[in-house]
Amino acid sequence: MDFAHMRRFLRVFKPRSRSGLTLVEILIASWSVLLLAAAMIPAVWLGVVQLERLLDERRAALRCELALSLLRDAVLHCGYGMPAGVASFRESFAHLARSPFDWEGPVSVLDARGGAREGAELRLLYAAPSNARVLAFERTGSFDCRLSLNVPLGGSARGAAIANSRVADWLLFGEMCPRSVPLCIRAFSATRIELVSAVPLDGLEILPGERLFVLSALRAWSESGVFYTDDCTGSGRQPRVQGVVDARFAYDPPKSQLSVWVLARGDLVREHSHHSIPASWPEAFRASLSQDATRYRLVARTAVWKIANLEP
Repeated sequence: MDFAHMRRFLRVFKPRSRSGLTLVEILIASWSVLLLAAAMIPAVWLGVVQLERLLDERRAALRCELALSLLRDAVLHCGYGMPAGVASFRESFAHLARSPFDWEGPVSVLDARGGAREGAELRLLYAAPSNARVLAFERTGSFDCRLSLNVPLGGSARGAAIANSRVADWLLFGEMCPRSVPLCIRAFSATRIELVSAVPLDGLEILPGERLFVLSALRAWSESGVFYTDDCTGSGRQPRVQGVVDARFAYDPPKSQLSVWVLARGDLVREHSHHSIPASWPEAFRASLSQDATRYRLVARTAVWKIANLEP
């Protein structure tokens, strides 16, 4: 066999270049991926736990904010067109011995029964604006007057004597002269309203263009992990926000300042340990918290509002 034939023979049996991976290389790559994944799992798990914690805290914070938002409008219009003092307040509602006319003024705070929870219930009387405005005012007696309106009043007022009146039967006026006196709707027809007062209306004037406000009431408190309100219309208490562990209130009459504290929980439960109580939650309110509440992550929010309509 000459040299040329030898070269052709060797070319036939020459090994081809490899285009894939060997089993050893595949095993090495697999082990590398597993080691890398093992190193990343704790970091990924820590991130998931952190995200879960943040979402739970945000859920609790939203519950606090929702509870506070339910009070905001009532606080804004609280005391509008009403006497601030307890004696004059009750006199203007003819000393009616039923809620809300027997409350301690436009703002009052009550302790829980037995005094176990200080500042557990908030009571507000406020003015809800209507679309009607005064066109003309006429005094028809020492305790009586008549109004002509630009549009029908609407709402749930039915007209009644003061003794049988409901909350929605009372109207409030901010620019009444010489003083603010609630007036009870005795009768109405379309845009004409007959009103009666529990106190003499000597010198009373209601200017044309004055907007009519309807008396409204609100009670607020927390119970068994739920934030409740009651508008005193006979519908009873309404559960408004789930997950509110506690709510407390305090009112400072000289400063016309209302303080509200709300404590809400998340949804994640610790079976064998407890969360700490937020530092912003007042120390005086901590004794009444149950141990079960601290199994959840807790968030506290505080609001301090000036009752502008009751400022001296």
